[in-house]
Amino acid sequence: MAVSKPFDPQDDSLPLISVIVPVYNVADQLPACLDSVCGQTYRNLEIVVCDDGSTDRSPAICEEYARRDPRIKVIRQENRGVSACRNTGLDASTGAWIAWADGDDELKPDAVETLYRACAENGTAMSMGAYRECHALLGGRLSWARPVPAPKGVYASAAEVQRFFLTKGALLNHLWTKLFRRDLFDHFRFPEGKVYEDIYAIPHLAEAAGSLAVVNRPVYCYKVRKGSLSNGVNMARHMDGIYARWAYADLMRRHHPELVGLAYDSFLLMAATDLGKIEHAGIPNAQKEWDEITGMLDQALPQCALQNAAFKIGAWLYKKNKRIISHTAQFFQWLVQGF
Repeated sequence: MAVSKPFDPQDDSLPLISVIVPVYNVADQLPACLDSVCGQTYRNLEIVVCDDGSTDRSPAICEEYARRDPRIKVIRQENRGVSACRNTGLDASTGAWIAWADGDDELKPDAVETLYRACAENGTAMSMGAYRECHALLGGRLSWARPVPAPKGVYASAAEVQRFFLTKGALLNHLWTKLFRRDLFDHFRFPEGKVYEDIYAIPHLAEAAGSLAVVNRPVYCYKVRKGSLSNGVNMARHMDGIYARWAYADLMRRHHPELVGLAYDSFLLMAATDLGKIEHAGIPNAQKEWDEITGMLDQALPQCALQNAAFKIGAWLYKKNKRIISHTAQFFQWLVQGF
């Protein structure tokens, strides 16, 4: 039920929200992350910090913060990967709502309040905000942040939510800009051993939510780090993202057949970008992945919606010469970000 009157984020009678923080060897960034979570204007928090077998000072930092703030619960496990770490955090959490923060990033001070207010005022099971992509230059002596907006709106059915994530929100499928009602995870756990777990998760959570409120207000600082999972050049890892986009089309075929073409458009975007990575990042021994991606693209293209000029241009280039699209993939991605 929507809430019409304003609320005090300091009020401990508000629902308990669990902020789950997966941690692995991020000792340099972890204090800033935990400070940002502990400093939230929304006070009724449970902060579940799951250390995935770190070998640096991360475990000691987690314990130090737990001594300072009784809301922090620290869990340690052997290294099993980020998806398993998220599942451990979920199983240990008790909040009525779930939010996320990666251990090397930061939440904006009013992030949880903003996201909960969006759900409460609009009666939705899920909310999302904008974020800033934060870059460090010259060894950290300079920095700059690229704003990544979120198109404001309220979506009141599962089909509307899925259409949003396949069009306006196609590049906004991160866990850490969102708040989820807890029951959305009742029948979903992250696929262990996989990265790009966000891309696997969001379609299922969106389907379970059936509603979404989007606010165009920054709630997160995503710190771009050289060598992070999402910015590496290990093609086997990037294939997880390819498979996740392919699975999205299968999910739409089962629940919303009218959206299958849009799902293949989304697959086209990621596949074209990863072909570019194979060509330009110097990834060794990637012929197998190249052949697999192009084979999947050959199957997808006849079913693509090709909803805008960027997709049409990309499909035309690919049909003309499979290698041409790899040379224009980054520009292609930039075009699509604006639709």
